[in-house]
Amino acid sequence: MRRSFYTYLILGILFYCGHTQSIFSGLENGIGLRQYITTVRGMGMGGTGLALRDSTSLNSYNMAAWRYIDNSKINVSMKYSYVSTDLLEQKFSSSTANFGGLQLAIPIKKNRWVLGISFTPYSNTNFSYILKYQNNNRNYEENVFYEGNVARAQVGLVWSPQHRFAFSAGLNYFFGAIKDRYYLLFNDPTISDNFYVLDYQFRGPGLGTSAHFMITDQIYLGGFLDLKPSIDYSLVRRSPVTLEEEKIATNTNFPIFTGLGSGFQFHPQWIISADFALQNWEKGLNYQKEAENIEKYYQFGLGIEHSHFKGKTKLILNKFDTRAGFSYSNIGFLVNGSSIKEYAAHLGFGIPFFQGRARLDLAFIGGIRGDKKETLAEEMFFKSFISISAGELWFQKVR
Repeated sequence: MRRSFYTYLILGILFYCGHTQSIFSGLENGIGLRQYITTVRGMGMGGTGLALRDSTSLNSYNMAAWRYIDNSKINVSMKYSYVSTDLLEQKFSSSTANFGGLQLAIPIKKNRWVLGISFTPYSNTNFSYILKYQNNNRNYEENVFYEGNVARAQVGLVWSPQHRFAFSAGLNYFFGAIKDRYYLLFNDPTISDNFYVLDYQFRGPGLGTSAHFMITDQIYLGGFLDLKPSIDYSLVRRSPVTLEEEKIATNTNFPIFTGLGSGFQFHPQWIISADFALQNWEKGLNYQKEAENIEKYYQFGLGIEHSHFKGKTKLILNKFDTRAGFSYSNIGFLVNGSSIKEYAAHLGFGIPFFQGRARLDLAFIGGIRGDKKETLAEEMFFKSFISISAGELWFQKVR
């Protein structure tokens, strides 16, 4: 998928104007940048959250932690991103707002059985540019747009046989499309314009499971495992060469995705957490042979939270949750033979309302991706997340 990253290196000697969310999302053989979000609460704690106990917000990847949900809950989130890219002698920036995810939990039996539905962005691609050329008094433009996303939906059932541990089993469904559009436009009526449009489409089911353990009253463990989904992949090609669409269909899969997290509540109002997530993309999507620019994706996060005081208090910091953390990632692509690393600092807040039965969560993340000396491009980014978690009692016994 996609022309090589090295194509973009020639942009420095040409007049350049472009729009990009991340230049690395347009690298070939992949599906863009992975979007790994547990909860907005967890994003404020270094991108962690797999082991956190929470009776309000819903974890996107560890559905087993939903066993603490008392009433039916819904969680909706949004994301805003700003990226500043430094490529050779060119600097440019862009910003976008996206849907962050939706989760719905329906307790069937309190603290024992929970039915869950989750919809989460899985990867995102957003890269485009316009090049203007002048050659022998002839002007023409090269327009490239590479955009799309893949999403993950899950329907799962949580079972907690006793208060120390819980398991979940779920059916995943992956779907999405990435569109690669190229236009060569001439300002000369004697020369025909040229273009091509490639649609990469993904559809397919998979299985997933997760677990949550309370080792002691202060120490928790949590994790998830998404098995390889069976993906129906199709490529639809349109160009002036053929009058009809060309379609290539095959079957592929995404690699196994797994994560493990821990939490330690060393004080009634203080908790620390650490997470590690891993997905091996070295074989690409299995239809791309010898994809030399693909490697393992992984993320490590570490965070801390000071929770609000549940009684009456005059201290401002006791009226809401305060969070901070750090994360380190390898985004899964190689450029110039070097891995693309990502470093980020995290800050978050949680504002409870409706007597603690609902919460507004905010997370702010700033960091750097890539290294101009090694990966030929470097990005500074800022992300903000907002989510609302609320619910009510849907089912109750009639006396």
